[in-house]
Amino acid sequence: MADTLPLGYRFCPSDEEVFSYCLAPKVQGHVVFPEFIREFDVYEKEPWKFFNENAEKSFYVFTKLKMKKSRVERTAGSGYWKGAKSTDFNDCHSNIIGQKKHLNFKAKDGSSFDSQNAEKGSWIMHEYSMPNQEVS
Repeated sequence: MADTLPLGYRFCPSDEEVFSYCLAPKVQGHVVFPEFIREFDVYEKEPWKFFNENAEKSFYVFTKLKMKKSRVERTAGSGYWKGAKSTDFNDCHSNIIGQKKHLNFKAKDGSSFDSQNAEKGSWIMHEYSMPNQEVS
């Protein structure tokens, strides 16, 4: 990824840019910035097992959500992603075009990993979604 942008530049889209230029085209079946947005299952294992010490502190992925009855299954290895807050985004006509959810990674007993094991750190995920939309 570092070789695709000039020195000092970062892939850091605003929330509106994520909805307009990343998520909406992806839902329509287009390939979107593969050099910056990876595709993999973030629920496969604990977040620190995906990335090494030299990885960017912020990164973007597309992942398909798994359902457990009518709810999203958010377990991942020895923990789960717990929703903390969500924000709706509206277009110029006040129609909801998407939602941003803030999730924190917790141990299965509900405690934070940073209080148990400092090297695993504290993990936060921002999930962007569009209502009633599935990826083509």
